[in-house]
Amino acid sequence: MYINRENHSLDDKSRLLIPKKSILTKENDILFVRENSLTFSLYNIDEYNKLLEELKLKKSKAIDSGNSGIVNYINDQINRIMVNILGEQKIDEQNRIVILENVRKMYEIKKSVLLCNGDDHIKVFKDEEKLDEYVKEL
Repeated sequence: MYINRENHSLDDKSRLLIPKKSILTKENDILFVRENSLTFSLYNIDEYNKLLEELKLKKSKAIDSGNSGIVNYINDQINRIMVNILGEQKIDEQNRIVILENVRKMYEIKKSVLLCNGDDHIKVFKDEEKLDEYVKEL
């Protein structure tokens, strides 16, 4: 499911040290994206835009084939991912990112998080319990 997962502490300024082997890099802005009430994800803005472009391409193909059910489904997916952007931040020179206050409140994050490094993003959970709930829902 995930390449790896680790607990990470936030510093006094609510900054999270991004693992050097993660998909996130200093060169790009990072998007905070709400997945559901249990987790949010961190995406390089370029990766997120690629995801959006892939959906638009699939929508175009569905329009060409006259499949309105697929077009509606893809429209819903595009709207969902665009509406769920919670904010944007840059990674600093020490490879840290500030966890936005609205995100910390929404997910009740205090001093640590669980990071699950995926292929194109990092899923962030408050703790192992939230990850377990997430897995059960899948």
